[in-house]
Amino acid sequence: MKKKRLGYIRRSYFILGTCALLVSGSCNETVKVELCSERLPQFEKKMDDAIAALDQMDMKNTPKGRYLASVTDPMKIPEGLREIESQEERDKWSRWAEQELGRIQTHMDITVDDPALVGARGEMSLAANHLVSFSGYAILGETSKMLQALVRVREYGRSARRLVCSQEQGKDL
Repeated sequence: MKKKRLGYIRRSYFILGTCALLVSGSCNETVKVELCSERLPQFEKKMDDAIAALDQMDMKNTPKGRYLASVTDPMKIPEGLREIESQEERDKWSRWAEQELGRIQTHMDITVDDPALVGARGEMSLAANHLVSFSGYAILGETSKMLQALVRVREYGRSARRLVCSQEQGKDL
């Protein structure tokens, strides 16, 4: 009686484990499809739009002449030489960066359960780090450094997308 019951329990756990793997596998595929077709392309589009907006602002607000080479503290640069003078504009860009940072962290969180997405998660982490840098440059009003940081964010986002999409396409092969 005990052996029969023990065999039943083992079979039940085996079936339950197999079902869990099948369900989690389909969830992982859903995550890949969602990241590849929706979330990462939207993130990339937002970076493109922000880069275009900053590029216009950079061309319009770049001071003529040179920054003082001896100034090491950005806060000591005379107010007229800062690229974004409006505190409201700086705050707007900083808040935008915080929102995008939250989005990319959400994207990273949904990839945690899939070991195949470790590389993509790493690229998203690098994008997040550069968004933090962007926010700091936004607070200082340094448009050119903001642009440089966003270009890096976009490149890491694209790299993450390529990695996720190659995983998604690999299942069809």
